[in-house]
Amino acid sequence: MGTVAFGIVDREIALLSEAIPEYFYFYGYTSPLSDIPGYVYSLVRLLRKLKRVERERRVLIDTTGWISGYSAFSLKLLKLELFRPDAVILIGSEVFDWYSYIKGFVKEVFLLLPSQYVVPKDMLRREKNRIAITIKYFSEKPLVKLEKNLIPCVGKYSTLEEGRLVGFLDSRFETLATGWVVKDQGKEVLLHIYKQYEGKVSFLKIGDKVGGRNG
Repeated sequence: MGTVAFGIVDREIALLSEAIPEYFYFYGYTSPLSDIPGYVYSLVRLLRKLKRVERERRVLIDTTGWISGYSAFSLKLLKLELFRPDAVILIGSEVFDWYSYIKGFVKEVFLLLPSQYVVPKDMLRREKNRIAITIKYFSEKPLVKLEKNLIPCVGKYSTLEEGRLVGFLDSRFETLATGWVVKDQGKEVLLHIYKQYEGKVSFLKIGDKVGGRNG
């Protein structure tokens, strides 16, 4: 949903998206490739919050599925440096070559093959899954009306339109809420909103388009 987040899991779940977030920061894009510096900044904000979690809890970090090319590898190294994990699990023979490069960063590295139940996803299937998860995530959230051009926008997009992910940021760029535009009504839009904190909205960050017309 265009965010980096952490949650505390106290029950068995099938998907990490089922975990209720304790904190999230709105990045805005569905891939780190869209804005690598912005993604790294989001990780730093997340890490600051994560350090406040009780130390006796085990922390499981699920990285992105982007593994092709040197930039993807560099991003994984950056995460190792930021989070300093005790162990790394490499899943899939495509990344087994990374073992020799990262073994110096962590105490243990495990190599696993994907489950037999994992279905490879092409770009079309990934997009359909992304839309379905977004609809499920936001469908039960409050529906509000927002006037266009009322709040200054930051980010590479500046137009509120159907299907856009939206972050509501305060003056310190803390994420107060996230939203998903479901209808463009000309001068206004209707969107579902998930609120994290109370506060004064200073900026909107308009993210990727997920679903919607021509989406």
